[in-house]
Amino acid sequence: MMSVFRSRKAPRSGSGDTTTPASGGLTTELVPFRPPAPQAVLVTAGSDPGTAVVTWQPVEVADVHYQVRPQSGATQPQNTAETTAMFAGLVAGDPGCFTVVAITADGRLSDDSALSCLP
Repeated sequence: MMSVFRSRKAPRSGSGDTTTPASGGLTTELVPFRPPAPQAVLVTAGSDPGTAVVTWQPVEVADVHYQVRPQSGATQPQNTAETTAMFAGLVAGDPGCFTVVAITADGRLSDDSALSCLP
């Protein structure tokens, strides 16, 4: 698991905090690292009617997969280790908008990417 260490001043005696201070009055806590949100999400029409292809740039984190989230309730999210996903069954009037999140092997989620829609 990738983490960041953060030091902070130890609480004053009687504050109710039960952490044991390290030398110098500092404590160290482990702060989980969230992956960055996928960037450059692009949605294009597929070659067949009612299909869309979603692509994005990979995040620079080892052992990550992605979830592509349609913004319409008619289509289910897809999980993939690739940087592309194809969706079928889009209906007329569906704007074909999607976001992508990165998910680490231990389940930490990025923020959603920027929303991208069919042109």
